[in-house]
Amino acid sequence: MLQQQVELLVQKYIALQQQLVFLEEANQRQYDELLRAHAELDELRNKHKQLMVAHALSAQSEDRAQAKRLITALISKIDQTLCLME
Repeated sequence: MLQQQVELLVQKYIALQQQLVFLEEANQRQYDELLRAHAELDELRNKHKQLMVAHALSAQSEDRAQAKRLITALISKIDQTLCLME
């Protein structure tokens, strides 16, 4: 009886160790993805800034407004993705 309980506890311990390894690997993948998303967000923000300057110099306000809406939507989508990952 005691031997069976010990064996059961050992099996549970092994299962928990395996689960821990799996969760640590999943956590690392999500962390890596988060770093990539942050880098992409920084890049998009820089491009947005460049586009804003370029369009500010442009005489076509319609194109400028459309570009701003597009970039704002892209940044919003990235922000939503980052929130879902956390």
